[in-house]
Amino acid sequence: MLKQLTKWVCKYPIIVIVIVIALTVYFYFGISRVTMATEFSEMLPEDDPAVDAFDEVDETFGGTAFVMIILDMGEVFTGKALHEIDRLTLDLEEVNEVSSVTSITNVEEVRGCRRRY
Repeated sequence: MLKQLTKWVCKYPIIVIVIVIALTVYFYFGISRVTMATEFSEMLPEDDPAVDAFDEVDETFGGTAFVMIILDMGEVFTGKALHEIDRLTLDLEEVNEVSSVTSITNVEEVRGCRRRY
């Protein structure tokens, strides 16, 4: 099969070049119509209850994305600061509308990085 294709390409190089150019032009103009769904609710059927829940959260809270809380506590690695972060983490985990909380006090593994000079 591959030998036959090679023979055909060598026998009709102009036709092959014209076909490649035609396909390139066709796909070039077709690429502008390609869209990408980035919203989770766009990937589900409209009558799915999850879409209604996402829409309700969006209307109530202004979005369905992550929320980041930043605390200005000075030095983080002190007993007082870590205790306060842990207390806040536990309090946020108890909120029904919050699906997950990640903080320095509940991650499974914390790694430092070494700078190489």
